Amino acid sequence: MVFEKFEEVVTLLRTKYSDCDIILNITTSGGVNLKEEDRIRPFYELKPEMASYDCGTMNWQHNAIFDNHPKFLEKLGLMMQEVGVKPEIEVFDPGMIYNAGYYIKKGILKPPCHFQFCMGVAGGIAATTKNLVFMKDIM
Repeated sequence: MVFEKFEEVVTLLRTKYSDCDIILNITTSGGVNLKEEDRIRPFYELKPEMASYDCGTMNWQHNAIFDNHPKFLEKLGLMMQEVGVKPEIEVFDPGMIYNAGYYIKKGILKPPCHFQFCMGVAGGIAATTKNLVFMKDIM
């Protein structure tokens, strides 16, 4: 189970290495086709400093659909606010930057926001300097 692995690592870091000055960032993915509860539980219960916020649905690696329904993204953002976990807004294509802007305007995401450009993944934008500059210019 995904949660137990996260719990094991987080507990180890917080107990055995409590003086380790790192930012814990837990994925809300964990794999395609997971239930919403399984994606939310690790950050909601373990309360890392950050957790991923994949700002849109995409074709993943040409073999699956990674679903991030708008209602799920709203729920995810609000629950992150509730427990004080900062979203790491993962952007796989330019449309996800615009999605993030929408959720910022709605109050689902609170500035200042942390964006992570995830380029070069099959199904997303190619990892080129031109594309990086383009995506940065959208911001």
